[in-house]
Amino acid sequence: MSGELQTLKRGLEALAFINRNGPTNLATLTRHLELPRPNTYRLLQTLVAEGYCARIPHSRFYVVAPRVHRLSHGLQRDEMLTTVALPIVEALGKEIEWPVGLATPDGSEMVVRLATDISTPLALIKARPGLRSPMLMTTTGILYLASLPADARKDLLDAMQVSGVMDRVYSSRMLLDLDLESARDNGYLVKDAQFAEGSMGVPILVEGRFVGGLMMKYIRAGMPRQQAIDAFLPKLRRTAEAIAARFAATADWVSTMRTDDMPD
Repeated sequence: MSGELQTLKRGLEALAFINRNGPTNLATLTRHLELPRPNTYRLLQTLVAEGYCARIPHSRFYVVAPRVHRLSHGLQRDEMLTTVALPIVEALGKEIEWPVGLATPDGSEMVVRLATDISTPLALIKARPGLRSPMLMTTTGILYLASLPADARKDLLDAMQVSGVMDRVYSSRMLLDLDLESARDNGYLVKDAQFAEGSMGVPILVEGRFVGGLMMKYIRAGMPRQQAIDAFLPKLRRTAEAIAARFAATADWVSTMRTDDMPD
């Protein structure tokens, strides 16, 4: 139509794409919009300046921001969680200096939504937003599985067994059950047997439901497990509680969440 504003249409299309797909970088959005890179960059900068998008610090990824709620209540749960958690996770990363991250479940994988790895020299392996890892290889994934009702957990683990994922991570189901029991009983989990980096995770819970997991990594050679627990577990728990409180208050999603969005 002759009365359409093409720039506005492109901006709305960009916003919808980021809202739908989660953390998005300039190159991906440029390909989707089929625009010259400078044009896409200007669109993103406008969305950021107006409060509809935010750039994840120390990364090339953009996410939708809470002001989108003035247009719609359509922010997906994971994107809203990412947005409200961003300054809290960044603050924790600066405080403890070790790499900190936020992950959410997707199928049988955990997806990194936020990571401070690139801003600290203490990260041996630099995780970035968008990284996917098998659920069983992550502390946050085990915590998520431990939070599920028994039937839902069994169905998911059976699927992992069939796909071969379980056998690549655990030599026996008994060892997995021990990790699940530890996560359930203690409300946190440490995995430090396989890699040079140890990982400690805590769940982010809203009204008892798992909405995401917060984790930090440390170099095992310089820090025994109990020392890491004593030094960082209280900080991780306080941070997870702060994220949960802000998420619930900002999103007001509890009363409107579809029943199939999260397991009962």
